[in-house]
Amino acid sequence: RWCGSPDSPTDLQLAPAAHVPGLLRRWHILVFIGVSAGCALMVVVILIKDPPVDPPRWSSCLVAMEKVSTCQNVALVGGESVLRLESKDECCAACDQNEDCQGWTFSEHDGSCQIFAFQSGSCSEDPGLIQCRCFTHSGNWFGFVPSSGMVWVPQAAT
Repeated sequence: RWCGSPDSPTDLQLAPAAHVPGLLRRWHILVFIGVSAGCALMVVVILIKDPPVDPPRWSSCLVAMEKVSTCQNVALVGGESVLRLESKDECCAACDQNEDCQGWTFSEHDGSCQIFAFQSGSCSEDPGLIQCRCFTHSGNWFGFVPSSGMVWVPQAAT
């Protein structure tokens, strides 16, 4: 007798490859399907458990620029047309507290602060665009609510 012969009932015999179902012969396909289904289920569970939240609103005080204003069409927000405040910091804080505010200007000469929303398409979508601002004289400040992580600001004079 030799191992695996039909005369040896105690010896194990391997079934020929033709008798194994086709899908079992392709075990890697079963593993791929199982892993894919598991990943998809985890993504669904995560999205249901923790839905995406809006990113926090950035402070307009971070981008305060002197000798800059806006030359775009704006609509004042916040009720009063012009606020009388002590500093640019108070002005940008007033903008930050108003959900509709996209930008502000402050004049050190008379303490006037205007908080506003842009009316043009590109500036209303991204108030940080260069074309949303223009240069003016000393004592005038401008800031906007950043809508992205990249903001172009003038380099400080050295």
